[in-house]
Amino acid sequence: MVGQLTIARVLFVGCCLTWLVACGGTPPPAAPPAPPGPPEPAVRVTEISARIADYAERIHAEVLDPTFVFESDRVAARFSPRKSCADLPVKGPDWGVAPDSPYTIGLGAQDPAKYFDAIKKWLGDNGFGDLAENTIAVSGSGKPGQTRTLRGHAPDGIGVQLQLDSDWTASLSLVFDGPCAWPGDRPGGPPPSVLPPAARPSGPIQAAGDETACEKPERYVYNIHGPRYSGPGPHWITLIKLGKEERIHDSGFFLPAQWQPKTGADALGPVDRSRVQLVACLTPKPGSPSGRQVTCPFEKGPLILSLFEATYEVSVLEAATGRRVAAFSVPGTESDQGSCPVAVRYRPGDGLLRGIDIAAFHGTLRPLVEEAR
Repeated sequence: MVGQLTIARVLFVGCCLTWLVACGGTPPPAAPPAPPGPPEPAVRVTEISARIADYAERIHAEVLDPTFVFESDRVAARFSPRKSCADLPVKGPDWGVAPDSPYTIGLGAQDPAKYFDAIKKWLGDNGFGDLAENTIAVSGSGKPGQTRTLRGHAPDGIGVQLQLDSDWTASLSLVFDGPCAWPGDRPGGPPPSVLPPAARPSGPIQAAGDETACEKPERYVYNIHGPRYSGPGPHWITLIKLGKEERIHDSGFFLPAQWQPKTGADALGPVDRSRVQLVACLTPKPGSPSGRQVTCPFEKGPLILSLFEATYEVSVLEAATGRRVAAFSVPGTESDQGSCPVAVRYRPGDGLLRGIDIAAFHGTLRPLVEEAR
């Protein structure tokens, strides 16, 4: 009996030892958790693209003359994602996209460095921080020069790069790029309107070009520091023509010389915009074809133009505020020959607008200009 208990005790102790070796002691370390993936985008592509378009439009209106070529390097200025968020310095999911939009600004014979500095100032005034400029010497087309590059970011996460190659071209390149964004074709996503408001002046903005003051008077003005439309007449006025048609010509428009302030004694000289109180914005509107051909005489020989009936829409604005003072239409009543232009860049098949009733045009403006306010 004692022997049996001893054997049982030994077996029991052996089992305990075996269990301690196999199952007891310190357990093996657990596998580390998988690292978290990159955060999902907090804004939609459509919002980033709209904000980029707004920045580009404002630079065009507030810094550049509207006659400059300002075009997206993409067809129809469409914003297409160019890179995956996985390729960004601050990485996002590989299904996220980073919208961007490159623009080319053709300045013609203008000084590109002047506009580089003007855009740089605009960016700084409109919330783009950490602006850093780099200049390197280059040699292109056999002519030495330099490349100036400016980079920065707005509080909404949109970056900008402005570059000037001064060795052979008079154009600037401007590229906006957005942060990682939620693609439009992916279900779910953040709620709309999560971007912080863009920095924007609270009052009227000085237009860079005259046409902009007429096209968007609720936002841009002809001369923000100009005199108000008040007091005794005459109230100095200037004329701005809109709606240029490449293949339809007109006989031109004018205001009486005594209504326009000039910088010098020359009646045909430049307008002194610091004294202008009113802006007359005139837009020709082609109507139906008259069915007649007009032969217009020119120094190098006559040209044949197809005559169109026309009306002329006029909006009169206060130069300093953009406030609309009057709006009216004037019919085209000139004779066929009286509608001929003074000069023309002609191609066969070009059209001609019937000339404005200049007496009616001046007659409607006269009380606005000459009477006290």
